[in-house]
Amino acid sequence: LALPLHPYIFAFFPSLAMDMEQHQFVLPEDCLLPTLVIEIATVVLFLICWGLLKNAKRAAAITSFTLMWWFSYRAFRLPFSNLFDMLGTSPVPPLLVLLLFFGVLITVVIFLSKDRWQIGKHEENIDHNKLCSMLNVLSVLCVMTTFVPLASFEISDGVIRKKIVAALQQPFENLKLKSNGAKPDIYYIIPDAYPNSRTLQAYWQHDNKPFLDFLKNKGFYVVPQAFSNYSCTTLSMSSSLNMQYIDLVPRIYADNKGENLADAVYWRICQNSNVEKIFKGLGYKFVNVSSATWPTDFMPSADINLFSFPLNEFSTFLIQRTPWFDIESYFPLLRNLNCRARLAAPLCIDQAAKVPGPKFVLIHTTLSHGPFIFDEHGNYSRALPDKTGLEAVSPENYIGQIRFSESELTKMVSLILDKPGPKPVIIIQSDHGAYFRKSNMDEFYNEVMRNLNAYYLPGMDNKGLYETISPVNSFRVVLNDYFDAGLPLLKDRAYCSKDS
Repeated sequence: LALPLHPYIFAFFPSLAMDMEQHQFVLPEDCLLPTLVIEIATVVLFLICWGLLKNAKRAAAITSFTLMWWFSYRAFRLPFSNLFDMLGTSPVPPLLVLLLFFGVLITVVIFLSKDRWQIGKHEENIDHNKLCSMLNVLSVLCVMTTFVPLASFEISDGVIRKKIVAALQQPFENLKLKSNGAKPDIYYIIPDAYPNSRTLQAYWQHDNKPFLDFLKNKGFYVVPQAFSNYSCTTLSMSSSLNMQYIDLVPRIYADNKGENLADAVYWRICQNSNVEKIFKGLGYKFVNVSSATWPTDFMPSADINLFSFPLNEFSTFLIQRTPWFDIESYFPLLRNLNCRARLAAPLCIDQAAKVPGPKFVLIHTTLSHGPFIFDEHGNYSRALPDKTGLEAVSPENYIGQIRFSESELTKMVSLILDKPGPKPVIIIQSDHGAYFRKSNMDEFYNEVMRNLNAYYLPGMDNKGLYETISPVNSFRVVLNDYFDAGLPLLKDRAYCSKDS
């Protein structure tokens, strides 16, 4: 207990605490990079303090306090925010909270920098040996109270996930495919929450006909009455990547555990999908272009993961627990990094296209999803909201980013099709529509369920496609057309929940 190990143990706590709070949405690997960065920062801060104070235990105490205080900023800020809300005044001034926060930090750091203080006639002694032992114990307790339940959850859920994946793969175990013919590259582009043209016209007075005409002129079949099978990314991608409806998932989960079904279960289903398994079995390389969000920020089973900047939603939420939450008002670095990470699709598409084939390229992009920060030219038009999910948004911000996403998709398609060699298969398919009209169920259904669904199937004359084809049948058609799979098409159905 005498060695000052507590700063390096405490450094695990912020990521683990965040994972504990969001464990139904978070995958363990999401914590790895933030934890590594925090550990490196902890080492640097300790070495600086040690160099200045020439005392390892005092340096360790200052490092641990600074670390834990830094990630407590939102908790420190909350009473001030509540007070200003009660008084009915404007939002709490960021500068006021920052000054108070750093005032406390500086005061405690100065106090911990010595072994004794003379305050008037009173002398205050600090036993840094005892303090070091106490902090070592406390750091272990903090980490274990989060790590143990998280590990238990992951182990138990991992067993169930394997059962679910096995059940989803069972219908395709005896699939016979023609594998000696041409194997076109396959691009599956998912513009998250991109709305149907009817939705854009009726609710936002935006005409996306130029974008759709571009696709049609390139040879795409744009599904006239397109709709998604599910009303949220979690379910929609799990279904389309496994070529079936996923009603068995909650049944198996309930039979084995009976607790609330975590989104992370569906993330693993996406990451261990039938589509990936089948194409890998055919000799395809799996290339994932990072979405900077769950579950496609990083795909463990991909042969290649491409990033424009390694910042995902977990890291963003973690950073927003620090003073940077308010510093962002003056220096919007987090917004700029978030935007850079979300631009992976257009920035990495050329790199993906250059990977030798045959390849299956998964591009899940959030350029058509909130937060709506980009204007139609790709400039950053506003600050990063507190949450990267639903938000109040003006038509100008929303349509500006939709136009920008259309522009980037146009460039991506042109780049892919202009590459020399055999033409690839391209599916552009939003996982669902937008989420703004929850007050009226009919309008909400139309908005969230109607999607974009477009297919480029070279040499097939749109064989197997029809006016109401939905995502669950997309890869059944591709496998039937190019590999003689003989898969029956499922009845196209839509499942919509206002709680999505």
